[in-house]
Amino acid sequence: MVGPAQAVEERFPKLGPDGYGITSPRDDKYNCVAWIARDPHRWWEPGIDGCFWPIANIAADLDAGDLGEYLGVFQLLGFETCSDGLLDDGVEKIAIYAVGNDFQHVAYQRGDGGWSSKLGELNDVRHEQTTSLSGSGAFEYAPVLMYMSRCREPHPLADAGFLLP
Repeated sequence: MVGPAQAVEERFPKLGPDGYGITSPRDDKYNCVAWIARDPHRWWEPGIDGCFWPIANIAADLDAGDLGEYLGVFQLLGFETCSDGLLDDGVEKIAIYAVGNDFQHVAYQRGDGGWSSKLGELNDVRHEQTTSLSGSGAFEYAPVLMYMSRCREPHPLADAGFLLP
């Protein structure tokens, strides 16, 4: 059986050298979008049976990876486009990984300036660089396309600062 660190590092090989920590047990009940919404009980994805999505699809032909669908939900959660991922006092930021119109991932900026991600059905991890998740591997994400921000609302799990063994 593959351990959590091995599974994470096999999919995201830059995490090990860049530094990261596993902050939750593996869980396939929720994904990165649910992590941003602080909903660890449902998988958030548009157009997929059995998944939760808080707004009706804008058009029937949108697929589950349509960036516009995700941006609409992040706006519903109070986020607005911002210029960078630098730490700003009192501001919560998210980094959106996408290529073209294809959404792939979203990471949450912790209060210390590092980042927190829910890696699909794997674990939540804290990582210092947004670039640690990007690459050309089968599971790696596209680079960060944009950032969004809102007034900081403490994330009870991502900001806790604990790491699992």
